[in-house]
Amino acid sequence: METKEKNKSQIHANHRKRLQNLIYTSDLKNLSEIQILEYILTFCIPRKDTNPLAHNLLDEFGTIGDVLEADYDRILSVKGIGPVAARTLKSICKIFHYNMEQTKTKQTQLLSNPAQIIDFFRAFLDKKTNENFYMASLTPKSELIKVDKIADGTVNKISLDIRKISEFAIKNNASLVIVTHNHPDGNPQPSGEDISATSKIFSALSVLGVGLVDHIIISKDSYFSFYSSGLLDHIMEAEHSKQSKLSNKIFSLVVDQSQVDIETETKRANIYEYPTNKNS
Repeated sequence: METKEKNKSQIHANHRKRLQNLIYTSDLKNLSEIQILEYILTFCIPRKDTNPLAHNLLDEFGTIGDVLEADYDRILSVKGIGPVAARTLKSICKIFHYNMEQTKTKQTQLLSNPAQIIDFFRAFLDKKTNENFYMASLTPKSELIKVDKIADGTVNKISLDIRKISEFAIKNNASLVIVTHNHPDGNPQPSGEDISATSKIFSALSVLGVGLVDHIIISKDSYFSFYSSGLLDHIMEAEHSKQSKLSNKIFSLVVDQSQVDIETETKRANIYEYPTNKNS
C-alpha cells in the first residue's frame, strides 16, 4: 500500500515538472486552458492531481479569465476547491490586474477624446464584478500622468471620498482630471448619486484650478460620457450658478454690514462730544 502511494506521488511530481517545463518553454497560446489552470493550482495544492479540479472550474465558469474574475464564494463552491485554492486564484487575479495597471500607466498616453478614454479604462474595468472608481491625472495637453484607484464597492454601490480625488490631483500636479467607474449590471446610465458625485468632484477640483474633462461610466457592452451627453456642461453651469449666487449673497451681506456700520458711526458721531481745546 505504501509503495503504491509513493509511486502515485512520484507520478504527480513528474507530471508537475513536465507541466512546469511546458509552461516555461511554450507559447501559452499553444496550450489548453486546462493545462494552464492545472499548473496554477499546483501552487496551492501539493501532492494531488489538479487536472480534475481544473476541469471542474472551467466547467463552472467557462474560461480562465472568468475563473479568476469570479467571486471568492463562487470559486469556493466548486467541488474540490478549498479556501487556500480560492484565495490563490483571487490573489493571482489581483497580481494580473496590478501588473496591467502599472504597465498601462507607465505608457505614454494621450487621453483627449471619449473613444481613447473608454479604450484605455476598459482594461481596468472589464470583468470587474463590483463597482470600481478610477481617476486619471493629465497634463494641460491631456497627456497621462498617473492613474489612481479611488474606491471599490459592491455590485451596485460605491462609497466615494471626494477629498481623495483632490489629494491625488495635488500630488500628481494634475491640470486636468478624468474620472471613470463601472456599472457591472450592464446599464451605463448615471444614477442620481452618480450625477451628485460628479457635481461634487467638479466643485472640489475647481477650487484647485483643476479641470474635470469627463466622467465616464463603463458597462460590459456600452458606456455613458458626461461630456458627450452634455450633462457635464449642465453640471458646470449649475455649479457656476451656485457659486455666483453665493458670491452675490456674500457681497450683499458685506455691503449691508458696511451700511449698518456707516449708520452706526453716523449716529455715534451725532451724539459724541468731541473734546474742545480749552486754551483756544
